[in-house]
Amino acid sequence: MKMIMRFWMVFLIAGIIAPASVQAEQPPPPPDDTAFIEMLGRAPVSEGAVYYVHTAATYPEDDDALADASPLLPLPFMARWVSVPDDLSALGLIYEQMPDVMGFAYPALEHVLSFGQPPQVGVIWRGAFDIERVTAAHLARDFVSAEIDGINALCGFVGCAEQPAINTANALQGNLFDPALGRDLPFLIAPVNDEQTDLLSVHQVDLLPEVAAALNRASPSLLDDDRYRTLAIALTDGRHFEGTLVQAEFVPVTEAVNQSYNFRRAETIQQLPRNLRPFNPDERVPLWAQGYRDLPLYGDLIALADRQEGDERVLVIAVLYDFEGNAEFAAPVLRQRIETFANTGQTLSEVPLVEERNASVSHHSYADESGMGAAVITVRYTAPEDEADSLYRVFIRAIQNSLFYPLWDVTLP
Repeated sequence: MKMIMRFWMVFLIAGIIAPASVQAEQPPPPPDDTAFIEMLGRAPVSEGAVYYVHTAATYPEDDDALADASPLLPLPFMARWVSVPDDLSALGLIYEQMPDVMGFAYPALEHVLSFGQPPQVGVIWRGAFDIERVTAAHLARDFVSAEIDGINALCGFVGCAEQPAINTANALQGNLFDPALGRDLPFLIAPVNDEQTDLLSVHQVDLLPEVAAALNRASPSLLDDDRYRTLAIALTDGRHFEGTLVQAEFVPVTEAVNQSYNFRRAETIQQLPRNLRPFNPDERVPLWAQGYRDLPLYGDLIALADRQEGDERVLVIAVLYDFEGNAEFAAPVLRQRIETFANTGQTLSEVPLVEERNASVSHHSYADESGMGAAVITVRYTAPEDEADSLYRVFIRAIQNSLFYPLWDVTLP
């Protein structure tokens, strides 16, 4: 009898402990997403939005697709990109000069991650670069070689301690790291493996030591920040996603995103953005938020991802919570709100976007080892004929314009 009792005690204890240990383990990302996680681990903790794009995921198989491209428009393969730093958005205007100026052509660039609050912006450029060619091209432009905390660096002729001056004569002349202002921005050179290298450029020279410290693991990275790690893993959870993460964006929550409106109070209507104010509050507001349940107040960060799984587009929305239980409760609430989101403020259409795209919507929650959680909404749909109609682009623009009302804490009578 004692043996039986001991067996059941061990069984019960194992049953209690096992789920907690499973939750604490970070799920592995799909193979194509490892660069995203690694690059977050090389970026220092900073404030502001974080942008990531897997550039190589949209490149054409050959340059024939560029033959008819207009020099005044983005390159065809850039049409899908939304979450990119300003420097990369000028690629279509400078790609022909890049081999001579940068020491590499655009196909060598495979991943880009931007971090920091302007002007303290840094960018990690990952690719299959020939570092000897990169170094030679920059030395020919009067850059100087240096070493910062054991990491090789290339800095403009003023050195690594002085801020490079704006040089409009060099604007849009093939300088990918600062195409608009033509500055000779300094950058660190950090090998990743036998085939890839990270070039880490900064807009302010005083950011160089911080980037070097994160590379050396002497200071925390964005991946060490519980908030960013929780959302990053939620976007790349191999238990729910496969294929490729094409782009992602971490959006700091501000009053423009996380707004609280109680429609029981008539005066609240006047606080709505002008193009969202209903002519008749009693008629229009319930249409926007029909059946909304209360959404637990969330953390100071949300994230969106644009994934490709075969022929299917996958939009992922992850909302941060400081407690995994709140994330679990919030997930179905957010799903219902996403399913009814009509983007009325931009399109004036009352038809929900997911209905227009014939999309399927699901939800789940992710529990991080830190105790934080993420409510995760997944929207799967067929690729649009026009990239302007991609749900990822539409949702990002709605957030930027303070029109993404599913994230408002709405209470109806």
